[in-house]
Amino acid sequence: MPDSTINDLTAISGANVDVTNDSLPIWTSARTRKITPGQLATALGQTTGIVSVKEPRFGAVGDGVTDDAVAFGLFYDRLETNGGLGLIPPATYLLSSQQTLTITGSTPSIQIIAYGATLTTSGAISAFKVTGSNVPQIITVYGLNVNAVASQTAGFEATGTAILHLVDCTVEGVAASAGYIGFWLHQTTAGDANTACFWSKLHRCNVRDNAGDIAHGIKIQGACNATHIMGGTLSVGVGNCVTITNESGASDGANGVVIDGVAFEGFTLGVSCEVAAAGTTSGLRIVNCRAEDGTTFFSMTGSTTAHAVPPFLAGNYLVSNVTNYIANTNSIEINSWDFSITPTLNTSPRLRSPIPIIFQGTDANQPTVQFIVPNVGEGIQVLLGSDVIYEGKYVASGKWQIGPKSGAGVSQYLINTKSISTNSTRAENLRGEATFATAATVAVTFATAEPDANYYVAIGGRANETFWVTAQATGGFTINSSNASSTATVMWILIR
Repeated sequence: MPDSTINDLTAISGANVDVTNDSLPIWTSARTRKITPGQLATALGQTTGIVSVKEPRFGAVGDGVTDDAVAFGLFYDRLETNGGLGLIPPATYLLSSQQTLTITGSTPSIQIIAYGATLTTSGAISAFKVTGSNVPQIITVYGLNVNAVASQTAGFEATGTAILHLVDCTVEGVAASAGYIGFWLHQTTAGDANTACFWSKLHRCNVRDNAGDIAHGIKIQGACNATHIMGGTLSVGVGNCVTITNESGASDGANGVVIDGVAFEGFTLGVSCEVAAAGTTSGLRIVNCRAEDGTTFFSMTGSTTAHAVPPFLAGNYLVSNVTNYIANTNSIEINSWDFSITPTLNTSPRLRSPIPIIFQGTDANQPTVQFIVPNVGEGIQVLLGSDVIYEGKYVASGKWQIGPKSGAGVSQYLINTKSISTNSTRAENLRGEATFATAATVAVTFATAEPDANYYVAIGGRANETFWVTAQATGGFTINSSNASSTATVMWILIR
C-alpha cells in the first residue's frame, strides 16, 4: 500500500499519550503508518527514547515566573537513568535551586536539544550544571541559552569526569554577579586531577555581556585536559574572555587546550593563562582568532617550570583598540608566528617579555624576520621608556635611513659589525689608539686576526706631524710618522 501524503492525514486529537513504551500513532487515517518510540529514536541516532521537560510527568511551565526547578530535577533524573534525547522546548524557565545532571558509569549517552530555550535563576547557583563520577560519559547540549542575572554563579558548569559538549549555547545578561563565569569547567576535588572533566568541547558558544560585569567568559580550572573551544564570540567588558588556571590550593593545570576561531570583543585579557609554580599547563594553542576593543590578547603569568610544551599562537588577527598582543610576565617561552594587526589600530599592540624575544628560523634559504614597510615614513624604532632613541625608516624611494633619532642625545657605537671589521668588537679590532715611543713607527697588533689584509685604516694624530700606514697584515699594521722621534698618540679605526 503506498504511503499517504501529509495533507491526506488527520492530526491526532484527544488526551496526551505516554510514548515511553506504547506505539505512537502519528496520524490517523485508513492508511496510517505507526512508529514506536524506539524506531523514532533510532531514526534520530538515539536508542533509549525521547523525553521533553514539558511532559505532564515533569511539569515545566516555562513562563519565566513559575519555578521550574522541580520539573528540571525530574527531567534530569529520567535522563540519568535512561539516557537518550531530552527536549527543552522554546520558553524561559526559572530555576530557584541548583539542579544537577549527575552522570555515572551506567548512564547512557545523553543529548539535549534546547534551541530557543532560556534558563534564568534566582539564588547563587549555576543555571546548567553537570557532574560525573567513575566513568567519563558524554553529555551534548544544543542551543541552550542562559540569562546571566545577579547572584547567579555560572551559566554552564561542568565538574567531575563528565564530558560536556556544548554547541550553539549562549550566556547573555546585564546584571551578572561579581566573579561571574559564563562557562566553567573544573575539578570536583582540588588536588585530584582524576576528578576533572576531560575532553570537553565548546563549539560556537557565545558570551554577550551587556553591562561589562562578567569576570570570565570561559574558565578552565584544574586538570581539564584537551578542552576544545571553537568559534563563537566572547564579549566580557572588563573581564577575561578565557581564563586557564589551577584549582584553588592545588597545582593541577589543563594540558592540550585549543582555542580556534574565536572572536574576542571587549575585554581586559583575551586569554589569561595563570599557572602556579608547581602547575603544568602545556600545549596551549590559540589560533585563527580575532580580537578588538581589549587591553591584552594573551597574558602569561606563573612559573618558568609550569609549561613543558610552550604556548603556541598563530594566525590571530587584532582588529582595533588592542593594546598588547602578548604580555609575558614570567619568562616563559612562547611560540608565536603569523599574526596580523590592522593598520587602523588607535594604539600599537606590544609584545612584552622580561626575556629576549627570539626569532628562530627553520629554513636556511629564507629570512627569519621580515619587516614590510610599503609607505614612506614607516620603519622600526627602539624606545627607552616612551622616548624613541633609535630608528630605521623608509625615507624615500630606494632610501633606508638607520641610526639614532635626531635630538635623542644618543651616540652610536657599532660592535660585532662585519661590514666594518669581520671579527671586531669595541675592545678589539674596530678602533684604538697607538702612542709613539720617541720613534718614527709604532706597531698595532689586533687582538683577533683578520681573515685578510683587504681593509682600510683611518688615522688621526694629536701632533703637527704627518702619519701614514704600512705593513698591513691579518695580524695588524704599522703607523709611520714624519717625526723620527715622535711621541704622538694616534687614533685609528678599521674600515672594510
